[in-house]
Amino acid sequence: MFSKRVFCLLCFQLNVEDKRSELTKELAQRINDQEEGYFTPSTYKDQNIIRIVVGNPNTREDHLDAYWQKILQVTEKFLAEKGLALP
Repeated sequence: MFSKRVFCLLCFQLNVEDKRSELTKELAQRINDQEEGYFTPSTYKDQNIIRIVVGNPNTREDHLDAYWQKILQVTEKFLAEKGLALP
C-alpha cells in the first residue's frame, strides 16, 4: 500500500411516514441526476436505502460537508414537491 486505507460507509433512508422505501429510491435517483456524486442503489431488509461510500484518501471534510449540503437542498426540494417536509 502506498497510502493509508480510508473508507467510510453511510446508509440512510427518508424519515417519512408513507412510501418511505419508494420515496428513498426516487430521491436517490434525483440526487444522482445532479451529477455531483453518485449513490449506490441498495436495499436492506427489503427496503430501499441510500448508500454512500467514500474511499478516496484525498477526500477532505469540506468535500463531505459540501456534498451533504447539496443532498439536503435536493431532499428539501424533492419533499416540497411531494407535499412533505423533513421532521
